[in-house]
Amino acid sequence: MHKIMLLLTAAALAAPVAAATIDVGPQTSTFTGNTRGYWFTAPVDFYITGLLVPTDASSASQDIAVMRFNSAIPTFSATTNDFTTLRLIRDDASIGFVAAAIQFRAGDIVGLLGSRGASATNSYGAGGFATTLGGNAITLQRLGMQNQMRATDPVNIWTEGGAISRVLFTYELGELAPGVPEPASWAMLIAGFGLTGAAMRRRRAVAA
Repeated sequence: MHKIMLLLTAAALAAPVAAATIDVGPQTSTFTGNTRGYWFTAPVDFYITGLLVPTDASSASQDIAVMRFNSAIPTFSATTNDFTTLRLIRDDASIGFVAAAIQFRAGDIVGLLGSRGASATNSYGAGGFATTLGGNAITLQRLGMQNQMRATDPVNIWTEGGAISRVLFTYELGELAPGVPEPASWAMLIAGFGLTGAAMRRRRAVAA
Protein backbone atom coordinates (compact mmCIF):
# COMPACT_ATOMS: atom_id res chain seq x y z
CA MET A 1 0.00 0.00 0.00
CA HIS A 2 2.84 2.34 0.87
CA LYS A 3 4.41 1.80 -2.56
CA ILE A 4 1.07 2.44 -4.27
CA MET A 5 0.73 5.75 -2.39
CA LEU A 6 4.24 6.71 -3.51
CA LEU A 7 3.31 5.92 -7.12
CA LEU A 8 0.13 7.97 -6.89
CA THR A 9 2.06 10.91 -5.42
CA ALA A 10 4.69 10.66 -8.17
CA ALA A 11 1.94 10.52 -10.77
CA ALA A 12 0.42 13.73 -9.44
CA LEU A 13 3.80 15.45 -9.48
CA ALA A 14 4.60 14.21 -12.99
CA ALA A 15 1.23 15.05 -14.55
CA PRO A 16 1.86 17.31 -17.58
CA VAL A 17 0.75 20.92 -17.46
CA ALA A 18 -1.94 21.70 -20.03
CA ALA A 19 -0.66 23.83 -22.90
CA ALA A 20 -1.72 27.48 -22.90
CA THR A 21 -3.24 29.20 -25.94
CA ILE A 22 -2.05 32.58 -27.19
CA ASP A 23 -4.67 35.33 -27.05
CA VAL A 24 -4.79 37.17 -30.40
CA GLY A 25 -7.96 39.12 -29.70
CA PRO A 26 -11.33 38.96 -31.48
CA GLN A 27 -11.94 39.21 -35.20
CA THR A 28 -12.45 42.80 -36.31
CA SER A 29 -12.68 42.36 -40.09
CA THR A 30 -11.67 40.05 -42.94
CA PHE A 31 -9.32 40.31 -45.90
CA THR A 32 -9.00 38.08 -48.96
CA GLY A 33 -6.20 38.05 -51.50
CA ASN A 34 -2.78 37.54 -49.86
CA THR A 35 -1.66 35.85 -46.66
CA ARG A 36 -1.05 37.92 -43.56
CA GLY A 37 -0.07 37.20 -39.97
CA TYR A 38 1.91 38.69 -37.09
CA TRP A 39 5.29 38.68 -35.39
CA PHE A 40 6.64 39.18 -31.88
CA THR A 41 9.85 38.80 -29.93
CA ALA A 42 9.95 35.75 -27.65
CA PRO A 43 10.23 36.90 -24.01
CA VAL A 44 11.27 33.44 -22.74
CA ASP A 45 12.13 29.99 -24.05
CA PHE A 46 8.97 28.24 -25.22
CA TYR A 47 7.73 25.75 -27.77
CA ILE A 48 4.62 25.64 -29.92
CA THR A 49 2.52 22.48 -29.59
CA GLY A 50 -0.43 23.28 -31.86
CA LEU A 51 -1.48 25.65 -34.67
CA LEU A 52 -4.85 26.85 -35.93
CA VAL A 53 -6.32 29.54 -38.18
CA PRO A 54 -9.68 30.22 -36.49
CA THR A 55 -12.80 29.70 -38.59
CA ASP A 56 -14.43 33.09 -37.88
CA ALA A 57 -13.77 34.32 -41.42
CA SER A 58 -13.78 31.00 -43.30
CA SER A 59 -14.02 27.27 -42.62
CA ALA A 60 -12.14 26.33 -45.81
CA SER A 61 -8.86 24.42 -45.43
CA GLN A 62 -6.05 26.31 -43.73
CA ASP A 63 -2.51 27.34 -44.63
CA ILE A 64 -0.03 28.21 -41.87
CA ALA A 65 3.66 29.08 -41.73
CA VAL A 66 5.85 29.49 -38.65
CA MET A 67 9.14 31.35 -39.09
CA ARG A 68 12.15 32.47 -37.10
CA PHE A 69 13.69 35.71 -38.36
CA ASN A 70 17.44 36.28 -38.18
CA SER A 71 17.21 40.07 -38.27
CA ALA A 72 14.70 42.88 -37.87
CA ILE A 73 11.73 42.74 -40.24
CA PRO A 74 11.65 45.77 -42.57
CA THR A 75 8.68 48.05 -43.05
CA PHE A 76 6.76 47.73 -46.33
CA SER A 77 7.65 48.26 -49.17
CA ALA A 78 11.04 46.84 -48.16
CA THR A 79 11.05 43.07 -47.63
CA THR A 80 13.24 40.33 -46.18
CA ASN A 81 14.02 36.68 -46.81
CA ASP A 82 16.38 36.47 -43.84
CA PHE A 83 14.34 33.87 -41.98
CA THR A 84 13.88 30.13 -41.56
CA THR A 85 10.49 28.53 -42.16
CA LEU A 86 10.15 26.04 -39.31
CA ARG A 87 6.73 24.65 -40.20
CA LEU A 88 4.59 24.96 -43.34
CA ILE A 89 1.03 23.59 -43.38
CA ARG A 90 -0.92 23.64 -46.62
CA ASP A 91 -4.53 22.85 -47.52
CA ASP A 92 -5.26 21.33 -44.12
CA ALA A 93 -8.96 20.72 -43.49
CA SER A 94 -8.69 20.71 -39.69
CA ILE A 95 -10.98 22.92 -37.64
CA GLY A 96 -9.00 21.98 -34.55
CA PHE A 97 -5.35 22.51 -33.70
CA VAL A 98 -2.70 20.82 -35.85
CA ALA A 99 0.00 19.24 -33.67
CA ALA A 100 3.43 20.88 -33.75
CA ALA A 101 6.75 20.82 -31.92
CA ILE A 102 8.63 24.07 -32.61
CA GLN A 103 11.23 25.45 -30.20
CA PHE A 104 11.94 29.15 -29.69
CA ARG A 105 14.44 30.86 -27.42
CA ALA A 106 14.16 34.13 -25.54
CA GLY A 107 14.96 36.94 -27.96
CA ASP A 108 13.94 35.06 -31.11
CA ILE A 109 11.82 36.98 -33.61
CA VAL A 110 8.80 34.74 -34.16
CA GLY A 111 6.58 35.08 -37.24
CA LEU A 112 3.29 33.37 -38.11
CA LEU A 113 1.29 33.61 -41.32
CA GLY A 114 -2.12 32.04 -41.76
CA SER A 115 -5.24 32.11 -43.91
CA ARG A 116 -8.00 29.77 -45.09
CA GLY A 117 -9.02 28.79 -48.60
CA ALA A 118 -7.32 28.97 -51.97
CA SER A 119 -8.02 32.71 -52.19
CA ALA A 120 -6.37 33.36 -48.77
CA THR A 121 -9.14 34.58 -46.48
CA ASN A 122 -7.65 36.20 -43.39
CA SER A 123 -9.38 36.69 -40.05
CA TYR A 124 -8.17 40.16 -39.10
CA GLY A 125 -7.66 41.39 -35.55
CA ALA A 126 -6.37 44.61 -34.05
CA GLY A 127 -2.76 45.42 -34.90
CA GLY A 128 -0.22 46.15 -32.19
CA PHE A 129 -2.21 43.76 -30.02
CA ALA A 130 -0.93 43.56 -26.43
CA THR A 131 -1.07 40.05 -25.03
CA THR A 132 1.00 37.70 -22.87
CA LEU A 133 3.05 34.54 -23.31
CA GLY A 134 3.62 32.61 -20.11
CA GLY A 135 2.71 35.72 -18.13
CA ASN A 136 5.19 37.87 -20.06
CA ALA A 137 3.97 40.88 -22.05
CA ILE A 138 4.35 40.75 -25.84
CA THR A 139 2.93 42.78 -28.74
CA LEU A 140 1.66 41.19 -31.94
CA GLN A 141 2.66 43.28 -34.97
CA ARG A 142 1.37 42.98 -38.53
CA LEU A 143 3.26 40.63 -40.87
CA GLY A 144 2.60 39.89 -44.52
CA MET A 145 3.64 38.87 -47.98
CA GLN A 146 2.17 39.78 -51.35
CA ASN A 147 1.26 36.18 -52.20
CA GLN A 148 -1.28 33.52 -51.36
CA MET A 149 0.48 30.91 -49.27
CA ARG A 150 -1.56 28.07 -50.76
CA ALA A 151 0.62 28.33 -53.85
CA THR A 152 3.75 30.20 -52.65
CA ASP A 153 6.18 29.48 -49.83
CA PRO A 154 6.80 32.40 -47.45
CA VAL A 155 8.87 34.94 -49.36
CA ASN A 156 9.59 38.70 -49.35
CA ILE A 157 8.17 39.29 -45.88
CA TRP A 158 7.40 42.74 -44.47
CA THR A 159 5.79 44.46 -41.51
CA GLU A 160 3.80 47.68 -41.09
CA GLY A 161 1.19 49.21 -38.84
CA GLY A 162 -2.32 47.82 -39.19
CA ALA A 163 -4.37 44.68 -38.63
CA ILE A 164 -2.86 41.29 -37.89
CA SER A 165 -4.17 38.04 -39.32
CA ARG A 166 -5.28 35.83 -36.43
CA VAL A 167 -3.34 32.58 -36.04
CA LEU A 168 -3.75 30.71 -32.76
CA PHE A 169 -1.09 28.53 -31.21
CA THR A 170 -0.82 26.45 -28.08
CA TYR A 171 2.49 26.44 -26.25
CA GLU A 172 4.47 25.36 -23.23
CA LEU A 173 7.36 27.16 -21.58
CA GLY A 174 10.88 25.80 -21.45
CA GLU A 175 12.72 23.19 -23.43
CA LEU A 176 11.29 20.85 -26.03
CA ALA A 177 12.81 17.39 -25.76
CA PRO A 178 12.37 15.81 -29.21
CA GLY A 179 12.68 12.06 -29.52
CA VAL A 180 12.06 11.33 -25.84
CA PRO A 181 9.46 8.55 -25.64
CA GLU A 182 6.32 9.06 -23.63
CA PRO A 183 6.71 7.44 -20.19
CA ALA A 184 4.56 4.46 -19.38
CA SER A 185 1.30 5.58 -17.84
CA TRP A 186 1.16 5.59 -14.07
CA ALA A 187 -2.04 3.56 -14.27
CA MET A 188 -0.09 0.81 -16.03
CA LEU A 189 2.69 0.99 -13.45
CA ILE A 190 0.22 0.78 -10.60
CA ALA A 191 -1.57 -2.12 -12.27
CA GLY A 192 1.77 -3.82 -12.83
CA PHE A 193 2.68 -3.37 -9.17
CA GLY A 194 -0.65 -4.86 -8.18
CA LEU A 195 -0.07 -7.92 -10.36
CA THR A 196 3.48 -8.30 -9.04
CA GLY A 197 2.27 -7.99 -5.47
CA ALA A 198 -0.43 -10.58 -6.03
CA ALA A 199 2.08 -12.99 -7.56
CA MET A 200 4.41 -12.54 -4.61
CA ARG A 201 1.59 -13.23 -2.16
CA ARG A 202 0.69 -16.43 -4.05
CA ARG A 203 4.33 -17.58 -3.93
CA ARG A 204 4.48 -16.94 -0.18
CA ALA A 205 1.26 -18.86 0.31
CA VAL A 206 2.66 -21.86 -1.60
CA ALA A 207 5.91 -21.73 0.33
CA ALA A 208 4.02 -21.73 3.65
